[in-house]
Amino acid sequence: MEAVVDDLADIASEAREFRDQFKSIQLSTATLGGTPTASYAPFVQLQENQFGIYISELAAHTHNLVDNPKASVLFIESEEKTKQLFARQRLAYTCDATLHSRDSDTFLLVIDAMKARFKGIMEHLEKMQDFHVVTLNASHASYVRGFAQAYQFENADLNKIRHINDKGHNEK
Repeated sequence: MEAVVDDLADIASEAREFRDQFKSIQLSTATLGGTPTASYAPFVQLQENQFGIYISELAAHTHNLVDNPKASVLFIESEEKTKQLFARQRLAYTCDATLHSRDSDTFLLVIDAMKARFKGIMEHLEKMQDFHVVTLNASHASYVRGFAQAYQFENADLNKIRHINDKGHNEK
């Protein structure tokens, strides 16, 4: 396996720029029993490795994150923009979830950031008592630019990266 290197700064910068064009995340959660749920949520970036979301109790992903605070977050190139459907650009994070009470500093931080990013809708949604602030704290990430261009980040700050090329594709 190839050693972790620090000289792929351009790839890390590209991954950040790719992520920064999105306003929502694709979210994968699971019940305690392991039943998966795919969903999405608008988000705010709190730190390099932390996302804030404001989600309703009516959504399955909210219950999943309370019961099983693990999630995967995906940013993926649209089908319309991709040059190759089999090699869409994507950035995925593995995260731990934390639910925050309405009187916490983090709750207020996320709500203020969401108001700034999403404007008027948040004035209404903020009052909804079935909505909760959850932070998703990433532990690591992977970035795929295309065929044979996959990278693993050793930490969620996207500053320790290695090219995943220790295993090739096999042809019959």
